[in-house]
Amino acid sequence: MRIARIRKDWPRLYPPEKKAGLTVIDLLQEVSDEERDALIGVWMKDGWRSWAGCHDWVRETTDRLLLPSRKKSCECVKFRC
Repeated sequence: MRIARIRKDWPRLYPPEKKAGLTVIDLLQEVSDEERDALIGVWMKDGWRSWAGCHDWVRETTDRLLLPSRKKSCECVKFRC
């Protein structure tokens, strides 16, 4: 939410050519909570990997807008390619 208050115009990020293999529909079709929970982690990693071409821009932009006094760092990103 802090970023939304800081910056109003954003460049267009075009969807990756190779999309993630899983969709929200796949998650909703899982029969048990445990299976769905496990698949959510796979889905998040898959989505993050599919947007690999934008990772540097996202890291640099969030670092610049949210951590102006800290050295640029990617340590806060949980899912790396």
